[in-house]
Amino acid sequence: MSPRIRDMTEGDLEVVATLHVESFPSDRKMTRDVADAQLREELARAWSYVRVAEADGAVAAFSLVWRVVDELHLLNVAVAPAARRRGLGEALMLDMLEIGRTAGTRTIFLEVRRSNEPAIGLYRKLGFWASGLRIGYYDDGEDALEMTLSLDPSGLVVPHEDEVAL
Repeated sequence: MSPRIRDMTEGDLEVVATLHVESFPSDRKMTRDVADAQLREELARAWSYVRVAEADGAVAAFSLVWRVVDELHLLNVAVAPAARRRGLGEALMLDMLEIGRTAGTRTIFLEVRRSNEPAIGLYRKLGFWASGLRIGYYDDGEDALEMTLSLDPSGLVVPHEDEVAL
């Protein structure tokens, strides 16, 4: 059964804030209260898309995307550990691509931990390519791989070779 993807509501704040803190443990500044406050701010921003994926009737994943003119910036995508490997992350990514196509997006950007091979594999499957490297980007000093996806005017993915080595 396909996951249900929808806009996050204030009623989802507790579970999504908890999921955020549990999914990004190296972010030492992030507490449940800080995550809750940040998510409330995102819900109020016109350029922000906070989407959730439900599995078995409960929120089990979320994504946070900003729209900036003709670009999308994926800030976060997280899946609860018990719900991983069930297609929720991919469903949220495909949802983001559809949002981008509808909005006339030409480019989508994201950063991912260089060590996060499952996420990098998913992004590559969707057409993202390695476009840059941010040395020491994360609080624990790990590098971030910058990845980019380009869409043509009809919304099709434009293939591109990596510009940096993984």
